[in-house]
Amino acid sequence: MARHSSPDLLAHLGRLLNGSVGVAQFWRWLVEADDAIEAHGSDAEVELARAVDLRFAEYTSGHISMERLLELIRQEVAESGLKLPQVEVVLPRSA
Repeated sequence: MARHSSPDLLAHLGRLLNGSVGVAQFWRWLVEADDAIEAHGSDAEVELARAVDLRFAEYTSGHISMERLLELIRQEVAESGLKLPQVEVVLPRSA
């Protein structure tokens, strides 16, 4: 049976944590990718996605600040044992 590929959670987290994408953009991506991560991700990826979901719930309910959200997501990634890929920072072009 062919293994379907999981959405690249780690690359997206890397972009969030290096500032290449904003919190809202990352959240929209995660909401759309959540089912695919659950179905095709490794156990560690699924656990990390669930942990990030919980951190976003804390953030959107006003229990933590955006700075704290990013700090906690960094901690969740570190504790997962997964490695973030090197992700380039893409700066907007000046007109």
